[in-house]
Order: sequence, then structure tokens, then C-alpha cells
Amino acid sequence: EIRRMVRHIKELDKIYTDYFFFDENCSYNLLYLIEAARPSVHLTDQFGVFVLPVDTIKKIHEEGFITSVDFRPAKSTVIKHQLSGLSNSNIQTALSIINRQIKAKELVNSSAQREEKIRILDLAINEIQYLYVKEDITKKEYKLHILEALSARSKLGKTESAVDDIPVPPHPEAGHDSRRISFGLGIYDNDIFQEIAFRPAFTDLLDMDYIHDKGAQIEFFDGKLRYYPSDQKLCLQQLDFVDIISIAPRNELFKPFSWKINTGFKRKPVQVDDDTLLYQLNTGGGVSMQNDYLGLCYALLETELNVGGALKDNYAWGGGLSLGMIKQIETFWKIHLLGRTIRFVLGDDHTSSSVDLLNNFKISKNNHLSIELRREKNWRHYKSQAEILWHHFF
Repeated sequence: EIRRMVRHIKELDKIYTDYFFFDENCSYNLLYLIEAARPSVHLTDQFGVFVLPVDTIKKIHEEGFITSVDFRPAKSTVIKHQLSGLSNSNIQTALSIINRQIKAKELVNSSAQREEKIRILDLAINEIQYLYVKEDITKKEYKLHILEALSARSKLGKTESAVDDIPVPPHPEAGHDSRRISFGLGIYDNDIFQEIAFRPAFTDLLDMDYIHDKGAQIEFFDGKLRYYPSDQKLCLQQLDFVDIISIAPRNELFKPFSWKINTGFKRKPVQVDDDTLLYQLNTGGGVSMQNDYLGLCYALLETELNVGGALKDNYAWGGGLSLGMIKQIETFWKIHLLGRTIRFVLGDDHTSSSVDLLNNFKISKNNHLSIELRREKNWRHYKSQAEILWHHFF
């Protein structure tokens, strides 16, 4: 089977194929290689509209292809783990070696403890290798720098590998399923409502199965229908075409940019007694950091466009700021506290502000419970909302 797969890969040399992010992506195409190796299986026939990488892993696990699992951490994961075990002064020493401000042999000859020297040099060596892979330094610079660091490190002798201490993340095939249906009951501006929501894919900031050291949200066609019994009114509350958020914490070595993009329809209180469905395009960017007590904290500068007939000149455009905190309280409980304000200066001139407290409780693998509280101000109208939702993944 392996020989057949290798021969098939050689046949694909210089063969072009279209790439589609939602279905025929890189993970999906790997299934063809398995089918070429074992023609009796039909993995690609078992997927519908969306094909998520985690679902392909689950499928090959169900078919019995996975007999053992080894955790091989990425270089960036190793570096972040090494950073967490060093004091600020030791991190600065490692940075000085990485930036060629001091030579590695100077550390070896210093009065620091042997274990500290080993940890500092191991971090410096991994970061130098990482910079070379990223092409941030030339091959000539890399060879001179890495040989100097390795030579100094060899004088300190062996020690237990720090890689062995890195916590192994949960296996992806053990996480909840991709699709989600939700049923909710809540109160909005003194009116009771019932809600049903459906999300074809995939995860949000409160997820506890797939999101670990950073905040990530990837949602497509997330829709919500809401029914108000007092008015016997059924309405589309929200339909997001795409909602992607990447909250990546920064540290002494990694300086990622956090960003978000959301577009779709959302109901907003344009009038005092009536909410209106508007088209929304919201983007933002900023920074985040990980705090031992507060969790993942972030700040994003945002811009937002709303379009709808209920608005003055049929649109409103502006900018603002959002501040948030995401923290896992327990293995089964995660919270997201978010404050946001947007000043619309073109079109319908107004200010929109809101504060949200979101709680997610994991009841079982495919069943979660969330409690959401919200206070908002739009066009000088203050409104409050409280809702409890049951989420089922399938």
C-alpha cells in the first residue's frame, strides 16, 4: 500500500488541481492518496458541502487507519514552552545571544547556574533555527550563529529534553463534531423570546476542544431565527456569511497581529420599538497578550459599515475600539468578557456601544450550555438581553 501511494505521488508530478478552501482543500486531497493506497475505501465520497481538516482526521480514524499517535510539537510551540520556564532576566540574556549582542560563550563562563545556562542556550538555539526557517536571517549568518551557540551548549553536557515536558494537547478526533444546532430562551428589552440557531462550521472563541493557547473563531453561515410569543413574530435575527477572529498573544519573541472580519446580516435597534435587519461588514486589527490571572486579553481597532433602508442615506460607516478578556475558569467552563464602541461618522451619524458577558459550559462531548448577558446602546436607546442556550454538535 505504501509503495502504491508513493508511485501515485510520483504520477502527480506537475499535475495541476484546483484548490477550494471550503471543500477540496489540502486536507481533503490527502484522502485521495489513502484511497490510491487502498482502493477498497471511499473516504472522499463521505463528505458533503464543507470539508474541515479535523473531520478528515476523524474519518480516517473511524476507518481504522490510525494505530498510534505521537505528539510532535512545532518549533514555535517548543519556543513558547521554553519561554514560560525562564525568568525575565534569563529571557533578556537569551535575546542578547539571539541578537548577537553577547556571545554564547560569555554565558558559559558566567556565574549563572548550569541549569539556567542550558535553558537559555536551548531557547536561543531553537529561536535561531526558527529565524532561519522563516528566512529572517541569511544562510551565512545562520551557520556562524548556530555553530557558535551549539559549541557553547556542548560544553554544558546533557540534560532532560524540555520537549518531553510540553503538555500534549487533546487529540483532534476526540473533540466535538463540526456542525452545531442551538435552542435558546431569553429576554430582550422586557420581551420573552425563543431562538433556534444553526452553524455548519466550525468553532468560536469559547470553544474548549480545539482552541488552546490562543483565541480563534471560524464560523460560516451562522444563522439565528427568533420568535417573540407576545407579538407572534418570527424574524431572522442574524446570518453571518463569514465570521473569523484570530486573537494571537504576543511575547518577547513572537509579535503576531490579531485581527477579525465579519460580514452578514444582523438585526439592530434602529427605532425605539422596532429592530431592523441590516447588512454589516466589520473588520479590525490589534494586539493581545496572555495573563496568568486575566487570561487572554486583547484590544482591536475596528471599522464597521451598516447598510439598510432604515438608516439615514441608507448606510452608516465608522470606527471604534473593542476590548476583551477570554479565560478558561475550569476544564468545563470558559468566559468571554467584551466591551465595544463604534462611532458612525458617515451616513447615519450615531454611536453604538455594548458590553457582553458570555459563559460556555461543557456538559458532554457534543452538548454545551451557554449563558449570555448583554447591555447595549444604539441611537440613544438602551436595551438589555439575557439568554440561555443549549448547543448540540453533530
